[in-house]
Amino acid sequence: MSFQIFTLILFISCISSRFSYGDSLVLTGNPSKLSISSAAAGQQPNTVTDSSTSYSIISTNKALNITGSLSSNLPSNVTLKIKLQAPTGGTSMGNVSLTTTAQNLVTGIPKKLTVANLLITYTLSATVQAAQVSNGSTTITLNLQ
Repeated sequence: MSFQIFTLILFISCISSRFSYGDSLVLTGNPSKLSISSAAAGQQPNTVTDSSTSYSIISTNKALNITGSLSSNLPSNVTLKIKLQAPTGGTSMGNVSLTTTAQNLVTGIPKKLTVANLLITYTLSATVQAAQVSNGSTTITLNLQ
């Protein structure tokens, strides 16, 4: 039996507090619509993953961090995690459950660094207690600081 539990449409924005200094964070691609549509009897619904997005970064004269947040809360029992691949010298915080509060995703990005095509992975999960929703959307904001 297949039924739709939750569909999430993601919109991603990118903010840098220091573009004037030459630092930049650029996203490539956009994740597809994430839909949780099946669960085995007696089990939690299947998670959905998307790794079709990447980012590039230029840091100039200061070590940087990337934070991430959602524009709005997700429904109860639904979780969106994000994982950013870290550049050499930086540290990824791994799979971070996003909320409306900014959280560190990558820390210690070295100064004077230019790197492209670092992978971003999104994972959407829900529990059996999640209400069925046909479409939901949120904006993920990535902030370079």
